Amino acid sequence: MEDVSYSTIEHYFQCAKYQDSAKAFAYILGQSTALNAKRANGQMRYDKSVPDVNIPKWNRDRLEYMRKGLAAKFGPQNPDLRTALLATRGKKLSEVPGRGEDFWCGGPKGTNML
Repeated sequence: MEDVSYSTIEHYFQCAKYQDSAKAFAYILGQSTALNAKRANGQMRYDKSVPDVNIPKWNRDRLEYMRKGLAAKFGPQNPDLRTALLATRGKKLSEVPGRGEDFWCGGPKGTNML
């Protein structure tokens, strides 16, 4: 995507917050796991040399970034993943409550935007 290879959709999603900071982008991109990429985002908030994420803009744009990331993950370049996803047709899919923010999860307080 955009001429960058991301290890996971979490890497893509977290890097999208830092398109104006090569340092943060590279740091997140270099993480070995999706969880580490998510944690790296939190660490960047404390690095004074990294510009703050524009939260109102991010909240406005995050669904589009997630759509792009999911389209790439489950697109023609990953036929096995695409087949697995299509096999869930008619089923409810959601992130595990308590592992993410309420916006993405499908728990009692969640909006299940994933």
